[in-house]
Amino acid sequence: MKHFVDMESRKFLLFFLVLLCSIIYGQECNSCFKFYYSFSNQSDSLDIYSKSNHVFVLMKKNDSTLFTDIQNKKADSLEAIIWADYKRTKSGTISYKGVPNAKFKYYISKDLGVPKSNVKVYDKVGTANFLFEDPSELEWELINEKKQIAGFSCQKAQTFAFGRKYIAWFTTEIPISDGPYKFRGLPGLIVEVYDDRKYFLFSLIRYQKNDTDVMMKIPELRRRNLITTTKEKFISAKKNHREGLIARIRSGPFGQEVSAERIKQIQDNMKKNNNYLE
Repeated sequence: MKHFVDMESRKFLLFFLVLLCSIIYGQECNSCFKFYYSFSNQSDSLDIYSKSNHVFVLMKKNDSTLFTDIQNKKADSLEAIIWADYKRTKSGTISYKGVPNAKFKYYISKDLGVPKSNVKVYDKVGTANFLFEDPSELEWELINEKKQIAGFSCQKAQTFAFGRKYIAWFTTEIPISDGPYKFRGLPGLIVEVYDDRKYFLFSLIRYQKNDTDVMMKIPELRRRNLITTTKEKFISAKKNHREGLIARIRSGPFGQEVSAERIKQIQDNMKKNNNYLE
């Protein structure tokens, strides 16, 4: 009889703990969101046909958000699996075959609880991982103009940022003062934002609420040998890496086999890739 009572007590205790965890986790997930944005990017300022389309995700949990290209997120997840398998098997080679080559490799982290806190950017130059803070503050001008976008009633705003004039449409129906990329600071979620020449356009395509798969941590592989620097020094490192591409190709193991025609083709492609978000 005593054994039966103990078992019943244990079952009740287990049930209570599971219920408590479910309530706590459920409350935590009430503030979990994923916002998916399409991104149109014109890489050559003189060629409208150089536009490409990508999908980004803005993940929110409590007062923190994390923004990245979904291809970048997928690539880092696959690399982590491959690296873990490599360490487990202790094989002599490691292959990243099948891992997508994301064009945009950055993660942008924001603290919404501190509106004027610096934006943190995790990015790569070649194989090196970098972290820098961006102190840029956006001064928005609210405009008394409204329209429906993606089923939301949105208001217009504009700002001058990153060397361009940007127009944003935000909704107070989702009272989250954030948006794609580094855009934030409006009294609601930014549903759409673009520069006045529409070289760059972010537009909300769907969102998920109470999402249990919101992962706010920067992948371990992207924090390995992390170089903490300033925004200016990071931009300089990226520029030097880009300008040194031809020299690296020529000094590589197959450099002698690269024809002059191929070198010119690479240089022409680099000239066409001349339009940057920043």
